[in-house]
Amino acid sequence: MAKRKKSKPIKNKKQSKKDELEQENGLKRSVLKEILAIILVTIGVFIILALVGVAGSLGTWVLQAIKFVIGQSVYMVPVALFGVAFMLFAQEKYPLKGYNIIGILSFFICLSTILQAVLAPSSSLDISTIGQYGGVVGYGIYAVMSPLLNRWVVIFIFTMLLIISVIVSANARLKQIIAKIF
Repeated sequence: MAKRKKSKPIKNKKQSKKDELEQENGLKRSVLKEILAIILVTIGVFIILALVGVAGSLGTWVLQAIKFVIGQSVYMVPVALFGVAFMLFAQEKYPLKGYNIIGILSFFICLSTILQAVLAPSSSLDISTIGQYGGVVGYGIYAVMSPLLNRWVVIFIFTMLLIISVIVSANARLKQIIAKIF
C-alpha cells in the first residue's frame, strides 16, 4: 500500500497576505509590541525617578508638565504604563484593545476630577493652583460640574465612573478584579 503524503494546511488568502506584508515590512507586529512595552516601562521608571527627584532637570520639567495636565493623578501614571506594558508583553493572554486605552484615559479623567473636588478649597476655583489638585483636566471638569452639582455628588458620580473605567480598562468583572487584588 502506498503511503499517503500529508498535505500542508491550507492558509487562507488573508493570512498569507498578512504574513507577506510582515516579511516585506521588516519587524513582526508582536516584536513591535514588545519594543513599545519596553519603551513604556522605561517611561514609567523615568517618571518614578522624577517623582523621587533624581531624574534631573528633564525629569522635573516632565513631571511639571504631567502635573499641569492631570495634577496629582501623576502618581498613577507609572502604574498605568506598567499595566499597558504587561498587556503588550502577554499579548496572547491579555490582548490590548482600543477599549482598554479608553478605560485608562477615562480613569485619569475621573481621578483628576475627584482629586480636584476633594483637595481644592471649596471657596473658589483658583487657576493658579492647577497642578496641585486635579490639573487642567480636573479643574475644567469640576469647574463645569460644581455650579450644577454639590461637591459630594460630583465626588460620588466620578467615583462610580472611575470604577466603570477600571472595569473597562481591565475588561473584567468587578468581582474578578477585587479577587485578583486581594
